[in-house]
Amino acid sequence: MNDLEITKDENIELKKSIKGFGIHIKKLKKSSSVSKNSCENDDEVLRIIKDNENLEAILDQKNSEINQLGSTYKNLLNAEREKVVKTKEKMIEARDKFDQKKNDLMQEMLEKDEQILHLTRKVRDISTNQTHISDSSRSNRPAELDNLSVAEYKLFRICQTMVDSASRIE
Repeated sequence: MNDLEITKDENIELKKSIKGFGIHIKKLKKSSSVSKNSCENDDEVLRIIKDNENLEAILDQKNSEINQLGSTYKNLLNAEREKVVKTKEKMIEARDKFDQKKNDLMQEMLEKDEQILHLTRKVRDISTNQTHISDSSRSNRPAELDNLSVAEYKLFRICQTMVDSASRIE
């Protein structure tokens, strides 16, 4: 059981015991009024009045305990609500970070797609130019490719192979 449930149960039990005290006090008041008439001894009346006062003091103490438990219960409930609010804020912040990372990755993918498209166009242009080159110059690297780095040339060859395969399939 958590603190809220324990406090709530204690609060309910104290309310029940206070009702019991109230009933007991009412009975004593009735019995004291009956006993005043029937009692001939003032000491007995004083004892009953003192018992009644003691019970009322206990009742006041129980009421103050109930008030204290009620305020404790409210404080615990407010603390739990604050935890929920903080957790929701953290979840929203995490979701925002996730969305930002997703957007960054999508932007990066778009840029890479544009680069691939640009290189594919370059390969097609070079491919069409390469068909016009004579058979004697085909063994050498085309003049358009002289300015490319080794990595770009390898990429060009891979793309060219893909374009050739696509052409054959068509």
